[in-house]
Amino acid sequence: LGVEADEARAQDYFRQAAEKGLALAMANLGDGYFNGISGAPDYGKALEWFRKASEKGSDFADSRLGWMYQNGLGVETDLTKALEFYLRAANQGNAEATNSVGFFNENGMVVPQDFDRARTLYEKAVEAGSASAMANLASMLYDGRGGEKNLKRAAELLHMSAEHGNNLALNSLGWIYEHGEGVDQDYAAALGWYRKAADAGVAQAMFNLGRL
Repeated sequence: LGVEADEARAQDYFRQAAEKGLALAMANLGDGYFNGISGAPDYGKALEWFRKASEKGSDFADSRLGWMYQNGLGVETDLTKALEFYLRAANQGNAEATNSVGFFNENGMVVPQDFDRARTLYEKAVEAGSASAMANLASMLYDGRGGEKNLKRAAELLHMSAEHGNNLALNSLGWIYEHGEGVDQDYAAALGWYRKAADAGVAQAMFNLGRL
C-alpha cells in the first residue's frame, strides 16, 4: 500500500511538472500510464504524453513511441512510423532505440536486411548499456550472421545481458553451458541458469528444466 501510494504521489508530481511544460516530466508521466502504475496500462494517455514529450525533444519518449507503433499498443501497428521514432531517439544516443534500429536492419523490417549494419548498431547499443543489444549481438555471433562465429564473445555478451537484467539471457546461458558452446560444458551451471530463468517466468527455461 505504501509503495502504491508513493507511486501515485510521484505520478501526481510528474503531472504537475508536465503541465508546466517540463519534457522529462511528460515522458515520466507517459511511462507511468504505459506501465499501469495506477492500475491497468492506459496506452491512450501514454501516447498523449509521449507525443508531447517527443515534441520537446525527449529521446526516451521517441523510443517508447517507436515501441508502441511497432507493437500496436494504443495505435495501429505501423513499422515505418516506429522506425522513424526509433531513428530520432537513436540519433540522440538512446541505447534501446539504437538496438531497435539494429533489429529492424537484422530482420529486414521496413529497410533491406543488412547484417553488417545490424552488428554495428548492436555494438553501439552495447557500449551504451542496452541489455537487449547484448543478447541480440550474442545471437548474431553465435550463428555467424554478418561475419564469423565467435562463441566466446557471444557467451561474454550473454553474461553481460543477464547482469543487466535480461531474463531471456538467463535461459540462453543455460543452453550454452549445457552444450559447452563458448564456455566449458557444465551441467550444474546450466541447471542453475535455467532455474534462474524459470524463476523469472521464462517459459522456455521451464521446458528445459523439465527436459533435463
